[in-house]
Amino acid sequence: MKSIRDKPGERCEHCRELLVRTRVQVYRYRGGRHVLFKNVPALQCRVCGQRVFEAPAIEAMENALEHPTGRKRKTALTIISA
Repeated sequence: MKSIRDKPGERCEHCRELLVRTRVQVYRYRGGRHVLFKNVPALQCRVCGQRVFEAPAIEAMENALEHPTGRKRKTALTIISA
């Protein structure tokens, strides 16, 4: 299975416009906690705003939500892909 980055010209599954590589903020509420991930790599549609995340970003966010640090602050997530 190919990664998103291996597919030039990837299109939005909702409106079929081209997706652009960007960094976004992702808000989650889980277990009574509010978490804001900053600087998350994503592909985003410029027309409808639909976002697509690659597996490393999803795994990092899930790991951070499952293993909280106990700090009550905004959580930054930076993933550098090869």
